Formats: sequence, C-alpha cells, structure tokens
Amino acid sequence: MLAVLITFGTQAQESVQFPIPKYFKLQVVADDLVFNGVDMSITGFDTNKSPKDIYQFYQNAWRGEIRESAFGDWIIYSHLKDGLLYTVQFQQLNKLRISGTLAISNLPSVEKTQLKNLGKGFPMSRNTKVANDIKTYDGLRESRHLLLVNKMSMASNMVFYKSTLTGQGWVLQHEESTSSEGGALLFAKESSTLNLAMTNRDGQTFIQAIRIDN
Repeated sequence: MLAVLITFGTQAQESVQFPIPKYFKLQVVADDLVFNGVDMSITGFDTNKSPKDIYQFYQNAWRGEIRESAFGDWIIYSHLKDGLLYTVQFQQLNKLRISGTLAISNLPSVEKTQLKNLGKGFPMSRNTKVANDIKTYDGLRESRHLLLVNKMSMASNMVFYKSTLTGQGWVLQHEESTSSEGGALLFAKESSTLNLAMTNRDGQTFIQAIRIDN
C-alpha cells in the first residue's frame, strides 16, 4: 500500500496521509481548494481495476469503517477520522477505465461557512440544487467547478443559460447538442471562459459548469 502526503488549508497547514493502492495512476494535486465551503486538498486518479477492488482496498485500509453512497454515475466511499473526511469518488468510463478523485477535507471549517451560499453568484434556474461547488487557486488563475441538478429539460436549460449569460456580457463561442440527453455550451468574457456540459437522465438534468479566470 502506498500513501500520498496531503496538505490541507488550515492555519497550521497540517499534513496527513491518504492510503493509495499501487494500481492508482495519480494525476493533478490541488492543495489550495475550497469544496462546498470546506478547506480541502484533492488528487485525481485513473485505474483499470474494478469498483469491487477499490472498495476492498479501502475497506481494509480503513478497517471496515467505510461508508458507500452514489450520486448519478459517481460512486463515493468515505471515512471519518479525527475531524477529517477522507473521500474516494469515481465513475466507470468504460470496462477498462475508472477515473476519479481522492479528497480530504477539514470538517471543523464547515462551522465557518454557510452551506446555503453554495453556488452564490452563479446563474441558476428556479429549483436548481447545487451538488458541488469547488474553487481552486493557482497563482494568478482561479477556477470554479459546479455540479448542478434540476428537473428542467436539457433544451430548457440550454435556452436559460444562453439567454442569461449573454445578458451578462458573455459571448457564446460554441454550442453542441448531440441529442435530447446531452449538450454543451462554451462562453468567453474578457479573460474568462465558462464551459457548461449537460446530461439528462431519469427526469433530471445534470449540469457541470467550469469557469476559469486568467
């Protein structure tokens, strides 16, 4: 078993170890990140192993203290220890590839934020729920990644965002609609870009929004 050393955003800048199986191919590490209002560090990974293999590894590593949940196509394993929440979140892209993230969050920092403010400042249609709101800072560049869910059709969401964002000065650069179940919009405004990817499944539309400010 390997372990990755992660530093998360606290006043003490503490370092902790996250157990990593040898078959994970690690990607980008972000140490200065705010996830749903919580200080967090996050690492991406790819593997050709199965969800069962991943579950078994973390069940052993966390000595059976593991919680399993799901959100859409995403499978989530989590473990709580000493006020820290360890999370393994992934989706199966095909039979030979799983892609996901490893995250560790400082739960006491939840007390310093209002979760009702998730998604604040980002345009959303009525009754849209915010599943994730991730902010990262990399030198002079800031990025924000939101996952939104509502019960409007994909077409209605496309119309809403084209109208709302162009009204805010964003310029539509690209539009793609492969079917009634998937679509994408790309906007630009000064030195910023905003990419929206939408999928409709089981009567709900999932919207992934990525804004990058250079």
